[in-house]
Amino acid sequence: IYGVDTRTITKLIRQSGSMLGKLLVQGSTASNQLAMDDPNLRNLAAEVSRKKKEIFSPKEPNAKLQRQVHVLAVDCGIK
Repeated sequence: IYGVDTRTITKLIRQSGSMLGKLLVQGSTASNQLAMDDPNLRNLAAEVSRKKKEIFSPKEPNAKLQRQVHVLAVDCGIK
């Protein structure tokens, strides 16, 4: 991508908030012929979240600690 004034895009997003958009390649399908998928209409967290608890266990204990290692990962949507 080149020839894009990213400062203008940044200002527009700051003024209007997040917005839907499309990146098109010149000579490809026209923008009005491509469907726009609005992710705000879907529960994205539910789509990617695990439905049940899952345990990943190594075949052998940690060599240095001589015991199983427990890791807890909690995703709170932090970027």
